[in-house]
Amino acid sequence: MHNKNARISVHTTTLEDYETEQHFDLTLMVHVIYYFPDPNIPILTSYNLLKSPHGKGVIIVSPDTAVNFFYKEALQSRGYQLCLSPTVENILSEREIPYDKHSLPAQLEVTDCFVQGSEVGEKLLSFILQFYPRRMQVSHKRRVVDYLASVSYIKNGKRYIPHPTDIYILNVGEV
Repeated sequence: MHNKNARISVHTTTLEDYETEQHFDLTLMVHVIYYFPDPNIPILTSYNLLKSPHGKGVIIVSPDTAVNFFYKEALQSRGYQLCLSPTVENILSEREIPYDKHSLPAQLEVTDCFVQGSEVGEKLLSFILQFYPRRMQVSHKRRVVDYLASVSYIKNGKRYIPHPTDIYILNVGEV
């Protein structure tokens, strides 16, 4: 489907410094809210940039599950406020922003994390841990892999961890 009325523009600035008089039909944040020191800023900014009525804001974020143990440790150590589904829901509820929530069950295949020397396994661990595992002491890395084994399951000879996603659709002009 082709829409000649659709326009996309790129602004090289931070969200905190972005200024415009424009309002948008859609704002979209896909797994980025974790990296803001204060999650209120991106949520409220994206909501305030929506057209009224009928603008939609979409926030895609992880629920607070066992696989996020390492994410929480890594971001807390850097001084960030954690932002998983419960945080998003608290912010939306406190501000009385109407939303619909949808959950998407998913899993992450982590078999290579258990293969010593696997480049794919190292990249997967980096994604899960939010830092490079090559910098870890061997004993710490062993504990990480043991933890992954404890939260994973095996299907058809491959190892998986649950990695669901929650999708929040903010609704401007609805009560």
